[in-house]
Amino acid sequence: MKTIQKRKLAISLIILLPTCCVGLAIWMYYSQIWTPHARTQKGILIWPTMTVTDLQLYQENGEPFQIDHLNKQWSLLILASAPCGQTCQEKFHITERLRIALNKDRDRLKRYAVHTTLTQTLLQIPKGVDDIQSIYCDAPILHSVLKKALPHYANIEALTFFIMDPHGNLMMAYTDQHPGQAILKDLQKLLRLSRIG
Repeated sequence: MKTIQKRKLAISLIILLPTCCVGLAIWMYYSQIWTPHARTQKGILIWPTMTVTDLQLYQENGEPFQIDHLNKQWSLLILASAPCGQTCQEKFHITERLRIALNKDRDRLKRYAVHTTLTQTLLQIPKGVDDIQSIYCDAPILHSVLKKALPHYANIEALTFFIMDPHGNLMMAYTDQHPGQAILKDLQKLLRLSRIG
């Protein structure tokens, strides 16, 4: 009789244990309890996704900036100010060093200087920094979209760099406090994993 009870207990455990484990895993996932805090990305992940269309970017000639303008390339957006002082110019030098460090993948990355109004004084791109196109975004729209995309990030004004995929989705954001090496690591990983751009 004891053997039959032991078998029933073993069969019950075999059935109940996986069910309880799956239930616990689902509960942990949705409640964010006991989930690891370490992430592989160095920058700030933008979620929910934000696109070129959401930002309502436009070109120097006033025409809307469309996803087609990306030419299926990854993009690095630099929020720039005018006139471009030393801090602003350093941003461009950082992106130039990033582009060089990408080595064979440098042609997969396009850089854009994002001005907050079309009437800004034309930004002076420092000498030795090539391949940067100016685009424009209204400051209130930019701030509103970033607030929606990063609701838990308090210092929206500190964001200065963004990585955008070839489909026009902003993927990552960075502040001046992020070292160039952090942006490079994320770019290298995204380019390595990407089959497009």
